[in-house]
Amino acid sequence: MTEVRVACNSSSGGAQLTPEEERVLIRDIAITSESKSKEGDSFYLITQRWWQHWIDYVNQDQTYVTNDGSFMLENCDTVSSSKRPAKGRDYVLLPQEVWNQFYSWYGGGPALARKVISSGLSQTEFAVEVYLLHLQLLVMPKGDRCAIRISKKETIGELHKRACEFFDLNLEQVCIWDYYGHHKHALMNDMDKTLDDANLQMDQDILVEVHNNANGGLSASKGASRGCSAEPSQSPNLTSQGRELDNAYGTSTVTTRGSSGGLIGLQNPGNTCFMNSAIQCLVHTAEFAEYFREDYRQEINWQKPTGYGGKFGY
Repeated sequence: MTEVRVACNSSSGGAQLTPEEERVLIRDIAITSESKSKEGDSFYLITQRWWQHWIDYVNQDQTYVTNDGSFMLENCDTVSSSKRPAKGRDYVLLPQEVWNQFYSWYGGGPALARKVISSGLSQTEFAVEVYLLHLQLLVMPKGDRCAIRISKKETIGELHKRACEFFDLNLEQVCIWDYYGHHKHALMNDMDKTLDDANLQMDQDILVEVHNNANGGLSASKGASRGCSAEPSQSPNLTSQGRELDNAYGTSTVTTRGSSGGLIGLQNPGNTCFMNSAIQCLVHTAEFAEYFREDYRQEINWQKPTGYGGKFGY
C-alpha cells in the first residue's frame, strides 16, 4: 500500500499525522473558526478537486492517491474571469485557520483570500464576498480607461485614491462620477460612503473627471476638487469625447438608473405591471443578467421538433 505523502509541521519538525488525525484536527479547527466568524474575517478559496482529493484520503483506510498540494489552487484565478465558477462545484471556502493548517502541510498557492461582509436589507447577515466589484474607470478629457476590482464595502474615498494612483493624478484635481449607462448620475463626493451604499453595479462605468486650467493643462492648484459642480460639465472636450464613448459602446437611450435612483421597466399600458416588476427583479439578479451578456448559444436546443429551431432562444 502506498501512503499519501503528507509533510505535517515540517518546518517545526513535527511528527507526521495519520489521515484520521488530519481529519479530526481540520474538523475541530473549522468548527471553532466558523463559530467565531465575524465581518472582516478572511476565507480562502481552494479547488473542489483538491478538497475532494483530501476528503477521499482522510476517509479511506487504504488509498493509492498521492496528495502533494500541487493543485491546491489550480485554476482559482477564474474567480476573476467572465465565466463564474460555482461554490461546491468548482471551489470551496475555508476559514483562514484551516487554510493556514493546510498550507503548513502541503504548501500550494497562490493564496486567494476573500473577506466576510455584512449583507441583506438589514446588513445583519454575513457572507463571503467572493466576487469583488468590477468597475470600468474612464478618464476625461484624456480618454484613458482601465478596469479595477474593489470590495463593495470599500469607501468612495478609497476608490478615488486608487483611481488617482493608477492614472498618476493629483487627488485635488479629480472628481469621480457615477457614470452608469454613460450618463452622469451623481457626483461621488461623500468620501466615507461605501460603494454598496452608493448603489454601484457590477461592470458599470465610473467617470474620472480631471479639471483643466485655462491653457488646457492640468491645474496645479490645490482644492480644485472642491469646485466640482454637481451638474454635468458642459466643456467641449468632455461633451464631445463623452459622445464618442457613448457611440463606441452602443449606449441606449433607456437607462435603468434615473435621477431619483429608481429603476425603469417597460412603459405600462395598463396590464403589464406584474411583468414589469418581474423584469426589474431579473435585471438586478447579477448572475442572471451576466449569463445573458455572455455567449449562451451552445445551450440552446436547436433540434427540438416542436420548437422554433432555436430562433426564440437566440
